[in-house]
Amino acid sequence: MPSRYWIHLAGLTIGILLALAIYFSWRADRLDRAQLAAELKATKQLLASADARQHDRDAQLAQTLAALAAEKRTIVTPAQIVRELPTPISLPPRRFQTHRRQNLMPSSPPKI
Repeated sequence: MPSRYWIHLAGLTIGILLALAIYFSWRADRLDRAQLAAELKATKQLLASADARQHDRDAQLAQTLAALAAEKRTIVTPAQIVRELPTPISLPPRRFQTHRRQNLMPSSPPKI
């Protein structure tokens, strides 16, 4: 009888351990799914805002190109070109600033 008791106890222990392993695996999978859903939601928001910014940049570029094309059609003679050179073209602001390179060449040639 004692061996039958140990067999039942071992079976019960294995069953409990198996149930615990299944439960913790299910819980970890559920937490992973929730984390992935949150990351997907955040990524979709970032993608939507980047798409909106790109659309705005595309619209601004189209507007600038249309203005340049209109000026190109109206200015046809060299005299008009020279007269219109000082007028600035409204370009979009730079997104990144670059460092100006120092001019290593002297402003005036050396006298010999």
